Order: sequence, then C-alpha cells, then structure tokens
Amino acid sequence: MAEQTAFGGKPIVIALVMLIVVGSVMMFVVMEAWNTINPNPYEVPRTYTFEGEMNGEPCTGEGVMTFKNESEVWHVYSLDYTLSTATVSEKHHFGVLFNASDIPDPDLYEYLGTKTVEGMELGLWKGEDSGIGYVMYVGDKCSIIQLDIVSEGLNIIGHRVS
Repeated sequence: MAEQTAFGGKPIVIALVMLIVVGSVMMFVVMEAWNTINPNPYEVPRTYTFEGEMNGEPCTGEGVMTFKNESEVWHVYSLDYTLSTATVSEKHHFGVLFNASDIPDPDLYEYLGTKTVEGMELGLWKGEDSGIGYVMYVGDKCSIIQLDIVSEGLNIIGHRVS
C-alpha cells in the first residue's frame, strides 16, 4: 500500500513541487519580458556625436555613455568617445558620478545654473577629468543632453543622439 503523507500521498506532493517550479519559471519569464519592454532608464546606453576643433583642425567624433554602478547613494557612468581630424584620431574617456538626486555630485562638480536647450531646462555642471575640462548640460534621470569640452587644443560640443 502507498505511504500516506500529510498532503495525501506522493502524487499530490509531486504535483505541488511541479506547480512551484513552473510558477517560478513563469515569474522569471514575465520579469525578463517586462525588463525588456521597460528597461531601467538609468541603465540604457546613451550615444553622442561630437564636432568642433582639435589642435586647430576641424574634428568630428562619436561616443557612448554606459552605466557602471548604482547604489542607494550613487549612479556611476563612463563616457568613451573618439575624436578625429583629417590627420589624427584620439580616444578619450571620463567618468561621471551622480548622487541619489540625479545630479552630478556637488563635491566634485561646480554648479553653473540652468539653461534652456531645445525646450528643456537643463542644469549646467562644470568638471574636469584627466586634464580635460567640460560643461555638462544635465536633464532628468542622470541624462547628459549636451557636453562642451574646452581644454588646451580642444573646443568640442557633444550632443546626445539616443
């Protein structure tokens, strides 16, 4: 005779275990689909185009800003970009640290006020990384809409394209 359990036998226990497994797999599939349809706006890579002058020559370029880390206090981003003239191509990199209020960390960057660009009121933040000075035009959700790079030999404007 089959051994009885508190659940009424082996078939019921097996059915309950299978139900839990199938439910867990379905929950995983639904969450992955939801995250694909509605990605975290902080984690979406952002692309930029650049134009201006490098060492007195006209230049263009492109770059990608990627999300690196998040905590309850910080959002960390990295921008890698390449600038090219008719004779030379240079790769550059800098990081940006945003606080929990989605603005650049006031201890690291100087707040310059606001400016309206294409109908959006953006906060202007001045910083420096690896000897290169820049002004970030910051919108919602840690989004840099425009980036002005002004240093010795560089006078570049970058615009977010996606």
